[in-house]
Amino acid sequence: MFKPGRMISGFTVFLNRVLILLLSAALVALVIDPSLFNVTGGDSPAFLSEEWLVRYRVLLIVVSAVLICLNLNVIQFIIFNLWNAEGKRYIASKTASGTARVSLDAIQRSLTNTAIALPEIAKCRLNVLRTGHTRYKVNVLFWMREGRSVINISEKLRLVLKKRFADLVTVSPQDKIDFDITLAGIQKTKKGGSTEYAGSVAGRPADFKGPVYPVEGES
Repeated sequence: MFKPGRMISGFTVFLNRVLILLLSAALVALVIDPSLFNVTGGDSPAFLSEEWLVRYRVLLIVVSAVLICLNLNVIQFIIFNLWNAEGKRYIASKTASGTARVSLDAIQRSLTNTAIALPEIAKCRLNVLRTGHTRYKVNVLFWMREGRSVINISEKLRLVLKKRFADLVTVSPQDKIDFDITLAGIQKTKKGGSTEYAGSVAGRPADFKGPVYPVEGES
């Protein structure tokens, strides 16, 4: 659905970032070489005089660097990669007898298998991310079979995944697990009851990797 308010807001944020980046870059260039903007002449404002630029040279460069880093999301990118580095790809499971570390990759595989086991789900892509010291996010992208209710399936999938997550890991009260459920598409069913997959062979998904067994009626 087209939402002009959201589009205008997004465009405004993008434009503001571009303007701040351009101004920051111009400020750095001005500090390095004031002659580029011809601000050292006699008619230049006092705050753009060569003496003022030299006096606050370090401060201007630091401010420009901070603005550039913030608007390019450099800090957010570094923090995200630190939380999801190979050595951090686990979650502590606390029990009465002690603490065990469970790999996020193992949780991810188990949750994916749980999701695709649901008869309403045709295909699912899922990943588990650490977004903070005690915060985790499960991103779920799924394709449902034709003729089902999107709302009902999404809520059922959320509840099933939450239960499976709780079965795998005993989290502490301060830990927060967020589930982001997104419908990617609807798999249509061909006449005769077989499911239609793009690029599939004999009704099986193109990315099917498992063993193939004979089916009654196939020759």
